[in-house]
Amino acid sequence: MVLHKQALTITKMAPIILMIINKDNIVTMATGAGLSKLKIINSNLEGNSIYEIFKDHPEAIQAYEITQKGGESDFILRILDEVDTLYLDFHLNPFYENDEYAGQILSGSNITQLFNAQQRFVESETKYSTIINASHLGILVTRDFKCVYANPAFLEMFAFSPDFDIDDTSVTELFVPSVRDEMLRRSMNIEKGGNETPSFETTGLRVDNTTFPLQIFSNRIIYNKNPSVIQFFIDLSNIRQLEKEKNILHEQLLLSQKYESLGIVSSGVAHDFNNLLVGIMGNASLLQLDMKPSSPQSVLLREIQKIAMNAAKLTKQMIAYTNPTSNKLMNCNLTQVVEEITQLLSISIPNTIIIEYELENKISLINADVSQLQQMVLNLVINASESIGESNGKIIVKTFEDNGVCLEVVDNGEIIKQEDIENIFDPKFGFRGLGLTVVKGIVQTHHGVIDVLSDEENGTHFKITFPIEGNTKIINKKDNNGELPKGKILFCDDDARVREVGEKMLSYLDFEVIVACYGQEALDALEENKDIILVVLDLTMPVLSGRETLSRIREMSQAIPIIISSGHSEVIGEFEGRANIEFLLKPYTLNSFKETIAKLL
Repeated sequence: MVLHKQALTITKMAPIILMIINKDNIVTMATGAGLSKLKIINSNLEGNSIYEIFKDHPEAIQAYEITQKGGESDFILRILDEVDTLYLDFHLNPFYENDEYAGQILSGSNITQLFNAQQRFVESETKYSTIINASHLGILVTRDFKCVYANPAFLEMFAFSPDFDIDDTSVTELFVPSVRDEMLRRSMNIEKGGNETPSFETTGLRVDNTTFPLQIFSNRIIYNKNPSVIQFFIDLSNIRQLEKEKNILHEQLLLSQKYESLGIVSSGVAHDFNNLLVGIMGNASLLQLDMKPSSPQSVLLREIQKIAMNAAKLTKQMIAYTNPTSNKLMNCNLTQVVEEITQLLSISIPNTIIIEYELENKISLINADVSQLQQMVLNLVINASESIGESNGKIIVKTFEDNGVCLEVVDNGEIIKQEDIENIFDPKFGFRGLGLTVVKGIVQTHHGVIDVLSDEENGTHFKITFPIEGNTKIINKKDNNGELPKGKILFCDDDARVREVGEKMLSYLDFEVIVACYGQEALDALEENKDIILVVLDLTMPVLSGRETLSRIREMSQAIPIIISSGHSEVIGEFEGRANIEFLLKPYTLNSFKETIAKLL
C-alpha cells in the first residue's frame, strides 16, 4: 500500500503512464496523465488482466513474459489516433517482496514527436545519401589534409575499388607532385575560413598512376561537428577530347572549304584552258587540210594535235575531279578508268616517288560513276604518297579479279598501327585529311568492300572490291561519211577564240555562219533568221546561261537541231535521249565537229 500511495503522489499529474501489475497478471494500479493516450479497453484499467489489456499487441505480452523471468524489457506501441499516429515507449521492471517475485512496474511515455523527428532525419539522410551516391560528380570531404568521405563517383574517377575505405588517405595522393603544395595550401586556407577561388583546374593522379584533367569546386562545411572542406570533382577528359575533336572538325571544315574554293577555281581555269585548246586543235586541223600528210609541216601539226589532245585529257580529268556533279552510272572497265588518269596521278605526287602499274586488260565490267572512281584512285594514291613523305618510295596500282573487280594501291611508306586501322576512314580521327573518308563514301555508294593490311614486311595495302556487272552496253557509232546539207548555222559562245575557230570550221564545211556572243544575242538572231538549220550553243555563258538559252529556243521551236558544247563531260547524261540534241565535248577537232553535225543533219 505504501508503494501504491507513493506512486500515485508522484505520477498523478505527470505526463507519463505508470502501471503496477501483480504476480497474478492483474493491473492493481494505473495512473499518470499519459493514460488518456492509451486507448486500449477503457479508461479504467485497474482490475484487468495484462493479457486482456494487450491482447492485440503481442510485442507487449512478449516483453511482459520476459520480465517475469527476472529481466527488464522494452516495447513500443503504435496507436492510431483520430488525427495522427501515436508512438508510446514502455519499460517493464520486476519488483520483489521477501525476495520473491511480486509483480512488475510498467512505465511509459509519449515519444510521437521524437519518433517523427527521428523518422524525418532518417528519410532526409537517406534522400541526400541517395542523391550523393547517384551523382556523377566526384564528392570528397577532407579534414586536416585527410579524406573522411568519398562518394562512389569519386572512387571510380580515381580508379579506387568500390569498397575501398578512403578514411585517412592523404589529399596529396590524389594529385600530381607539381600541384600538391598548392592543393595543401588551398585546403588549409578553406578549412580555416579563408578566401579562395571556389573553382579551379588541376591535374589528378589515379591509383594506377594515370593522370587526367580536373575541375574542382571547394567550400567549407561542418562535418561531424568539425570544420571540413567539401570538394566536387569533374573529370575533364571527355570535354578535352570533345574540344580536340571539335578543333579537328573545324580544321577539316576549313580544309574542305579551301578544297571547294580550289575546285571552283580549277574548274574555271580548266574551262578557259579548254577554250584555248579549241583554238589550238581547231586551227591545227584546218591547217592540216591544205598540206600533204607526208610533209614536215603536217607531221609537226599532228604532233601539236597530239600534245593538245593530251592536255585536253588532263583538263577533262581536272574537271571530273573538281566538279561535284555526279555522272550517271554506266558499265565501265576499271583498268581503263585508271589508265585515263595516269598522267594526273603522276603530277599529283612528288618526283621522289615512283608509280608502277599492274593492270589487267581483260577484266569484267562494273556499274559505276567514272568520275567518282577516278577521284577514289587519286585520293588513294595521294594518301599513299603522304605516308611515304619526302623519302624515296614506290606506289603500286593494281587491277585484277578476285571474287569481284579489284583495285589495290600498295605503298612502302609509314605503317598504320593495327589499332588505328578501324579509325582511318572516320573524319573525327583526322587520318591525313578527308581523302580516305571520301574513298569510303564512294566505295559504299558502289556497294564495294575495303580491306586494309599494313605491316613492316609487306607495306600498306588498300584493296577495294566491286561487284561485277552482268550486262554490257555496246554503243554502235553511226557512219557519218555522207555529204552534209548546206544552210545557215548559228554559233554561240562567249569566248572570242572559240567563236573564231568555230566560224572557220563551219565555213570550211560550206555553211553560212551567224555568230553570237551571248544567249540573248542568239535568241535575237533566231528571230531574225527563220532559215537557220542548226544551233551550236556553249553551255557555260554569263547572264543567260546555255541551259536557259536552250529552254528559250525550245519555246520558239521544238524541231531545230541543237549542239550543246562544253568541257564538262559529266553533263552528257543530262542531254542523252533528248530529241534533236547532241553533245560536243570541248576541245574538238574539225572531224569530231563534223561527225556531231552529221548526227543531227
